[in-house]
Amino acid sequence: MGHETKRIKIAGFRVIYGPSTIGRIYEQSAEKSTSRGMTIDLRYCQPAAAGVPLPPSQWLDFAREEADAVFFGFPSDFKALGELFGNLTKELDKPVIPVTPELAAMGTLPPDIIERALNYHVYGGKENIEQFLSWLGELAGNVPAGTSNGPKDLPRAGIYHPGTDRYFTDLEDYLTWYKKREPLVGLLFPRTFWVEENLAAFNAIVHEIESRGAGVIPVFSDGWFGQVKNDDVIRQFFIHDHRVRIEALVSYSAFFLKSRQKQAAIEREATTDVLKQLNVPILKMIHAARQTEEQWRAEPQGLNLPQVIISITLPEFDGLIEPILVGGSDGTGDYAPAKPLAGQVPYLVDRLMQWIALRHKTNAERKVAFVLLNSPCKSVEATVGTAFGLDSLESMARIMQKMQAAGYRLDWVPENGRELIDEIMGRKALPDFRWTTIDEIVSKGGAADFVPLETYRQWFATLPPDAREKVSAAWGDPDATRQLSGVQKLSFGLHEGKIVISGIKNGNVFIGVQPKRGCAGSRCDGEVCKILHDPEVPPPHQWLAWHQWLENDFGADVVVHVGTHGVLELLPGKTTALTESCFPRISLGKAPHLYIYNLTNPMEAVVAKRRSNAVITDHMPPVLATMRLSDDLADLEELLEDYQKAAQLKEKARTAALLTQIEEKARAAKLLPEDKAADPDVLHEKLTLLRESQFRDGLHIFGQAPEGEGLAEMLNTVLKLDQPDCPALRRALAEQFGWNFDAMQEAPEQTAVAGATNGKRMDDLDRLGCDMILDILDMPPDAADEAMERAQKHLTDFTQRCHLSVLNNSDSLQTVLAKALRIIPLVCRTTDEMKNLLCGFNGEFIEPGASGALARGKVEVLPTGRNLYSIDPWRMPTAAAWAVGKRLADDLFARYIEDEGAYPETVGLTLRAMDPYRSDGEMLGQILYTLGVEPVWSAGRVIRLTPIALETLGRPRIDCTVNLSSMLRDGMPRAFELIDQAVQMTAELDEPVEQNYVRKHVLEREAELAGEHDAQDARRLATLRIFSAAPGTYGTGVETAIAASAWQDEKDLAGVYFQNASYAYGQDLYARKAVDELIHNCSRVTITFEKFDSDEIDLLDCCHINGWHGGFTNAAEVASGKKVKTLYGDTSDPNRPAIRTLNEELSRIAHTRLLNPAWIEGKKRHGYKGAGDISSRANHMYGWQATTKQVDNWVFDGIAEKFLIDEENRQFFEENNPWALEEIGRRLLEAESRGLWKADPEIMEQLKEIYLEIEGWLEDRMGDVTGDFQGGAVDIITSADIPGWKEKMEEVYAKL
Repeated sequence: MGHETKRIKIAGFRVIYGPSTIGRIYEQSAEKSTSRGMTIDLRYCQPAAAGVPLPPSQWLDFAREEADAVFFGFPSDFKALGELFGNLTKELDKPVIPVTPELAAMGTLPPDIIERALNYHVYGGKENIEQFLSWLGELAGNVPAGTSNGPKDLPRAGIYHPGTDRYFTDLEDYLTWYKKREPLVGLLFPRTFWVEENLAAFNAIVHEIESRGAGVIPVFSDGWFGQVKNDDVIRQFFIHDHRVRIEALVSYSAFFLKSRQKQAAIEREATTDVLKQLNVPILKMIHAARQTEEQWRAEPQGLNLPQVIISITLPEFDGLIEPILVGGSDGTGDYAPAKPLAGQVPYLVDRLMQWIALRHKTNAERKVAFVLLNSPCKSVEATVGTAFGLDSLESMARIMQKMQAAGYRLDWVPENGRELIDEIMGRKALPDFRWTTIDEIVSKGGAADFVPLETYRQWFATLPPDAREKVSAAWGDPDATRQLSGVQKLSFGLHEGKIVISGIKNGNVFIGVQPKRGCAGSRCDGEVCKILHDPEVPPPHQWLAWHQWLENDFGADVVVHVGTHGVLELLPGKTTALTESCFPRISLGKAPHLYIYNLTNPMEAVVAKRRSNAVITDHMPPVLATMRLSDDLADLEELLEDYQKAAQLKEKARTAALLTQIEEKARAAKLLPEDKAADPDVLHEKLTLLRESQFRDGLHIFGQAPEGEGLAEMLNTVLKLDQPDCPALRRALAEQFGWNFDAMQEAPEQTAVAGATNGKRMDDLDRLGCDMILDILDMPPDAADEAMERAQKHLTDFTQRCHLSVLNNSDSLQTVLAKALRIIPLVCRTTDEMKNLLCGFNGEFIEPGASGALARGKVEVLPTGRNLYSIDPWRMPTAAAWAVGKRLADDLFARYIEDEGAYPETVGLTLRAMDPYRSDGEMLGQILYTLGVEPVWSAGRVIRLTPIALETLGRPRIDCTVNLSSMLRDGMPRAFELIDQAVQMTAELDEPVEQNYVRKHVLEREAELAGEHDAQDARRLATLRIFSAAPGTYGTGVETAIAASAWQDEKDLAGVYFQNASYAYGQDLYARKAVDELIHNCSRVTITFEKFDSDEIDLLDCCHINGWHGGFTNAAEVASGKKVKTLYGDTSDPNRPAIRTLNEELSRIAHTRLLNPAWIEGKKRHGYKGAGDISSRANHMYGWQATTKQVDNWVFDGIAEKFLIDEENRQFFEENNPWALEEIGRRLLEAESRGLWKADPEIMEQLKEIYLEIEGWLEDRMGDVTGDFQGGAVDIITSADIPGWKEKMEEVYAKL
């Protein structure tokens, strides 16, 4: 009897954040128990930590009816589990024991019992788990008491090395054992892997680093999930005697590396930041615990959504860089151990060693490659140095000046941006295009080098076979160049049998203009634009040769992309966790990659970080200046005021005379169409809209802080809205006079104090606030009292000038001024941009920083010069954004009902990445509310969705078709998963179809699909609502077709859209090709909607904006055969969201920016770059007209008159950037020829004459060159003319 086997039944349940394979340890321990004279029947369940991970019914039955003991553990934020196990502890008459500290209070056993259970797990390891299971038998009475040993303590952090069974808790002890190896690299990973003996991936990293001659300090730490802080662990093992002992750190990438400190947005930063002390690059080592290598290679997304958030998004908050997947599951079961992935560990170490090599070189030795960006679709020659909001050329000149002063070797340093661009364009050191041939590049000195074809062939042969096959299929086989012709031959960029590497070598600095990514040759049309035929086309041979030359021939130690943004990160390949066959990885090679990026554009910066290993140095956006009414508009406003007074006095004759004058003025100002009568209230609204608008005044220069009036304007913008810590500046000023600021905003046309309208008074307050700020710029942050004294002088002057009196002396104005004083030093630290870039050249740590809309008061984005991070996707939409989204939806419906008399059944919405990244998910909230679904939050995170009862909703559930931008698809897949959940939830509701249009349309579509699909697939197809481009592709192609003039009519553009944007996304659905369903969805759309959050970004900033929303709107019209209403949302003031038509918004932008003399003068300050920006925006206006026909004729008249006919401006373009003016002129001529612009005959005649003159300028600059070039010719070549593309498009057309 003493040897009788004891049988124990145990039920275990755990949900674990992180990579634990403890289930394997439990099972192995249970199996091992037979050697100790007992049999453990273990039923263990460990679902993924996502959604609502409840145990299955079979497990619950076992736990209740058969188990002798039950143990459980899960994060406390899983409320449903807390309720379930709370009930079990009360219900079951057996040991039910928590094994995680945060659940200790749920135990019903004595505290010492609970503590022992917790310690077995806190200490961890196989021995402790074996003893724990045995001890559960004791508690259940199945095993004699005292059979099991107590918990054995193990260190929370220490040094592990695969070469010894020892562990070390002292750095010097380890180094004594390890012997001296230099350089030393830190490796930091969770203690879980150590105690569970799951170390294969880390062992592989250690061995690979040591094989390169370097040493490793491999440290395990419980700092992610346990009782110690990684901050302390880093100090203990990587910093000794105040000396950093490592050159770089490879860190396991999950959640946050260092302890989170809640800190006010504009407090001084802590000087004790451990990662700043460490000051080394910290590379992310990603382990995908539930993904095998085969699954990863087959998955276009790379990593699943939870893994992206946990392993990529959140670690970016700490400044970790280069997310590289190195470990996965070995596939041997639910709790399979880790396995290093083939080729990934050497790649990680390749890049690691490049960073270390960079740190060891002197400035004089370092080779730096600068990549200037361009927009081929808007003229390569006109857009050298493309960079959103940045004068990239002046910035480059200043960077080189700083480099020279720091001892970098440069043969020549430009005095300014003008000298730099003159050198580039004088040499034609750029890709060949309309006005540039290969011969001209070579003859003028624009070729930095030549790559022999044989050299390129040898390098090309080293690429993975699948990558070689894709390139050869698209652009020709490098081994058969003599047999190639046409665009394939051109794709090599050959001169005398060698590939031309355009650019300028300048000592140890290379300056190059990014090669063309999807076309070839000195043309731009539908034939050479292969990316239009196939968005997944790999980059051409010249692109690949140029990039391999940077690494292998020039020997770049670091590559710098200058400005927002290029296309390296947008090449085909996985969304995240790229393989050796992904083209961003192939192109970049091993060199560290720094990227100068606009802080207002995190949605695209994160794609650069994740797909091209970019380390961001963010920069300040241009100053936003307030629109001031021109003399003509001011005169119109005065007439409107006079009209209002006369109407109040019932002076009929005077009101009639004034109305005539108002109509004349309004028409002259382009505020009133010829066929409409003047409505004074509407005109007042238009003037208020213009006055409340802002425009970017010029461009930012890297490292240069705004000063004087520019700094005052910036602060005025930041303080324009109410914030949690202070009111808006204008509100605080209004309080001084006893004015109701909300009432002023709601009724700007009404006459206020001293005879002025509310609108004019708000403008007065804006000017007053700006003057006050200007007067305190020289004051220290703690001088709020003195600032208020100066403000009082301005108040006094204002009251005297306007015959007013100060009624209040509230504290709110002092609160605002105090905040302004705290912000000023942060803005002045814009100089950190230059400093931190040079730190990046040294291989140092670039501090992370927040990003987003400064114009929305997000001062946490300051200071600039940091490695920006984005958002926590689990928090989107925030409760505040949800409230804004609800109001947007209600206002949109009200506008539609006013026009159409009923609710729309289907709304088409373009959802961009800027929505969650800049405004916390306002439009995401709008879409959910439109569907009649609301989020449920816990601790600020959205944990689930729930339907809003129809009685509460008060309207039908409106169906949505979501036009999803590529950047949002990549940057925050959580958004499309939420929307898809909402759609499927709504479709399942048992409600009348007249109250649930989602259900109505799903049932109708299911019936149509039933004949060709099974019930499950028919339902899935019928619920598809979110569509975007294919993974690894960006844009709809509509913008490209327009740029290449590769279309004849709207059906051509719709065909391109349906072909390229027809990939469906959702929960458990990634990129299902669904052309039929997109067409069907679009055919139901009666209204399309687009939304922006501030004047920092507008509809003319990028061709992809009109490509996505304009392309969508056009596609809906072609699919439905009807005109679609298109509205625009403005949440620049979240408390007062506004809805207007797309036409009204494009007109506003024309008035306040494109044709605004102040905006034009701001661009002209920046010479070539400013001219290129003007040209691009005119181009984008043309794109909107091509897709939506919502641009008024006067806008094109104005473009012609302002930029071509105006002699002063024409001379500016001739002297600075004639290629930009040629682009504007050619687009205007094309617009007129296509009937998109009904030009005045006199204007048209002048335009044609001037265009011929411009062509003469450019031909003179080219000189005598050989080789064909397109020049100003517009060759309309459509899909009908291109084999291969023709067949693809015919398939789409057949469905329309």
